[in-house]
Amino acid sequence: MTDVNSTATISDTKQYPIYLNLLVAEDEVATAGLYKLWLESKGHKVTLVHDGQECLNAYQMATRPFDVVILDYRMPILNGAQVAKQIRQLNSKQKIVIETAYQKDSVMNLIADLKADIEIIQKPFDFQQLLEVIEGTIA
Repeated sequence: MTDVNSTATISDTKQYPIYLNLLVAEDEVATAGLYKLWLESKGHKVTLVHDGQECLNAYQMATRPFDVVILDYRMPILNGAQVAKQIRQLNSKQKIVIETAYQKDSVMNLIADLKADIEIIQKPFDFQQLLEVIEGTIA
């Protein structure tokens, strides 16, 4: 059994929990499945949803807080920026990563009113880049 309070060193100065509790919202089913497999293979717990409203529902119903919420910018029902704004109304300190194929600056302008750091990762990216951004948000 893993002690969730344990830490593992990923560099000389940076430590992170053995696993992170992640909420991933990605409408492309195949991509979502790959994210889940990859992140779980790195020891993280992943809750997977496929649209913005489903993401908000999962966030509100969670019995354990999410360490990081990963949002695709373009999703059905609510886009990533809309979801990020609603999540930040519920928890102003929630760590959020938005993945997008759009220009990074365009997405930054849409979320500027949140007045808090949200990481944005530009598609296409490799899984290692995503992992570094996710784990970097909790450093």
